[in-house]
Amino acid sequence: MSSTPDTPARPFPWFTAFLVVATIGLSVLVFVLSNENRRLRGLLDDKYAEALKASLQVGESLGTIELVGASGTQTTHDFAAHPATLVLVISTHCPHCDEALPTWVRAVEDARATRVPVVCIESDVIAADQLKPTPPTIPAFFVPNARSTWLTRLSMVPAAILVGNDAKVIRTWYGPLSPKDQDAMTDALMAAAAPSPGQK
Repeated sequence: MSSTPDTPARPFPWFTAFLVVATIGLSVLVFVLSNENRRLRGLLDDKYAEALKASLQVGESLGTIELVGASGTQTTHDFAAHPATLVLVISTHCPHCDEALPTWVRAVEDARATRVPVVCIESDVIAADQLKPTPPTIPAFFVPNARSTWLTRLSMVPAAILVGNDAKVIRTWYGPLSPKDQDAMTDALMAAAAPSPGQK
């Protein structure tokens, strides 16, 4: 009488099971990360919107600003006392400021030609005797109470701000100016310096 040999038991497919579990785990991880990514993007969008809302706005009134020059002399600039004012904000430790200075030359010349005062503000906290004229020979000032002024709400430096005779911001430019920006700044300066209707 012949006997049928026992069929050997097949080994448990551990590798296949591992692949299934790993695939499920990765799917869950991708789902969690995707949700977290959406949440973080939403937070960033909210923060960006808040930053824009908090930044210096066109139409905002600047009033007056206290300035300290290289000699240590303190003065007050009243924006409303001038047809317009061109404010240039720089930083000693900002490499982009060096790039911006040559692109501001034309605007400074246009401002001087139209008798629009140019105020150059050093945003870094430095001693008065460290202030250096900004090319082309624009006296630099620092603001002693800068942290409590609109300077803290500039999006970046270098910055150029054109302020009207109502002390309100007409326009802002950030970074080095392109040729198109230079044309726009010249046009804005000329328009701001022009006498209003009925004014001689």
